[in-house]
Amino acid sequence: MANITVISLDDTGYDTVAVLNANFAALNAALGLANRHAQDLTNAIGPVTVVHNLGTRDVVVQIWNTAGVAEQAEVAIVDANTISITFNTLFSGRVVVL
Repeated sequence: MANITVISLDDTGYDTVAVLNANFAALNAALGLANRHAQDLTNAIGPVTVVHNLGTRDVVVQIWNTAGVAEQAEVAIVDANTISITFNTLFSGRVVVL
């Protein structure tokens, strides 16, 4: 389990959060974030099928271009293991499914 210490309202007047001895793998597992799928795409356009095999339709999809900037696209959940992403222009970058 992660040991998290919260220090509130420091001398600057802002809330400060300090994380000590964090076991991020345990924290991710406790939060249900241990399972994810990441896939690189190059020159994708139109509908692209991504098979994530997470076994659930309750997913969050993040799309990042090669510069690391978040992109928007039409995302459809096909089934518990598959999504479809439609790009209107050529897209290269990474898709992360949580």
